[in-house]
Parts: sequence; C-alpha cells; structure tokens
Amino acid sequence: MQKERAKSAFPNSSRKLLLLAQQLLPILLLLVGFLPSCVLAEKKKILCLHGGGGDGEGFAASPGMKDLERALPDFEFVYANAGYPVVVEEEYSKKEENSAGYLWIPDPPGGKKEPTQDPAVSQASTVTLDEIVASDGPFAGILGYSQGAAYVPFYVSMRPNTFEFALMFCGYPTLTHLGMLGVVQDSSPNPIPSLIWMGVNDFVIPPEFTRETIPFFESPLVVESDQGDHAVPGTDDPTFDQVVSFIESQSDGASDDSAGSSSSTSIVIACLIMLGFATLSI
Repeated sequence: MQKERAKSAFPNSSRKLLLLAQQLLPILLLLVGFLPSCVLAEKKKILCLHGGGGDGEGFAASPGMKDLERALPDFEFVYANAGYPVVVEEEYSKKEENSAGYLWIPDPPGGKKEPTQDPAVSQASTVTLDEIVASDGPFAGILGYSQGAAYVPFYVSMRPNTFEFALMFCGYPTLTHLGMLGVVQDSSPNPIPSLIWMGVNDFVIPPEFTRETIPFFESPLVVESDQGDHAVPGTDDPTFDQVVSFIESQSDGASDDSAGSSSSTSIVIACLIMLGFATLSI
C-alpha cells in the first residue's frame, strides 16, 4: 500500500511542476527576448590617431574629442600612440633624452625637399596599429587628426575591410613620402564611407591642401567649417552636429544586424524551453 502511494505521489508532483512552469512561461519568454539584447549590446569602438608630435592621452583630453565622446555615449574611443617617439635632447646633457610625443610618419632623412620613396617608411606605426586592432578590436571606425588624418588613408589602404568608416580632420596627402602616397593612390577611390573635415581658419594645414585628399575616397562627406581652425571641432562649431550624425548613421546598419542576431537567438532559446515543457507533459 505504501508503494502504491509513493507511485501516485510522483505524478501529482510532476503535474504541479508542469502547472507552475506553464504559469512562468510568459515571464521566461520575456526574459529570453530581453537578455540577449543586453548581453550583445556592446559599445562600438573608434580607433583614434593623434596629430604629429602628440600622443593618445593628450588627444583624448582635447576639447573636440571630449565633446565627441560626450555626444556619442554608445561608442568607445580608443587612443593610440604612433610608432615613432619624438626624441629631444636635454639642454644640459646629450646623454639624457626625453620623449616629446610621437610621429605616425618619420621625417624624410634628407629633409622635405627629398621625399622618401619607400612605402614601408612608417612600418613601426603600421605594426603598432595592427597590434591594437588585434588586441582591442574589432573597430567600427578609425579617426585621425592632422598627421593622424594623413595616416588614415594609408592604413585603410594597407588594411582594407578592417573598419566600417573613417574620419579625417585637418588631413593632407603625404607629398614628402611618395611611396606611401603611391599605396593610397593605387587603391583610390577607397569605397570605405568617410568624412573629410577642414576649417577655413586652419593656417597649419590650409583647406586647399586637405581638399587634395578628397579623390582618395569614393563619395566622401566633405565638411568645411567657416569657423574652424587646426583642431577637431567641438560643440561650439556649426559643423559639429554633422560629424556626430555621420558617425551615428554608420552604426545603424550594424545595430540592426545585432538586433536581428539577438532576435534569432531569442527564438531558438524560446523553442528549446517550450520543447522541454512539452517533454515534461508527456
């Protein structure tokens, strides 16, 4: 008699468990639909290249970049240091040296009147960026300022399909490094979505010099600020919103893909849960 009671108690427990599971099923399905989107929604990254003689820390602290970061909270900005330290001798001791920043492209050995012909003249910077892409990537975009902007066309030519978009502020063609320029021209016009920005008050890299980089890209968005100078524009510049809108527009497609992936994952998990409940009820 005790054995019969034990046998009959188990089906009752199973029915109670199944009833409870059926009551919790709508909540579980909601969680399944919500959690994957939270897990998969990671910030998209932008690799940032400072100007010649600068460094990543200083570039991150510049007003324009700080304004961009505040305007784009869904993005993570990663600041690199170029491959060539600028070495300055101490005033009182030639044995002691200190770094005054970094260069993406070293100066021509014979001066600017004797351009280099070697496309690998900036190999140390290429290796530096390759290592950052490998360790911190993937990156959605690449952003360069001044010499960093001059380096962007070269790097995206050397490493196609690494970035979804490119931004260049106060850039210029590498006329003193003809080997590098040849690499860029051989891959021009580059199809990567791009933004080329210049300020009419830039007396370091005049706008007419920056315009020479337009043919490097296929249908770039060219933005010219009538108030800008040799700096990444901040919120006080009338073109700032254009820059922000460009970056946001480039992330839309990738966001849709992530959403689709999340939905597909949710559907699969939901089906597995329902299959498990169906098995319990047999």
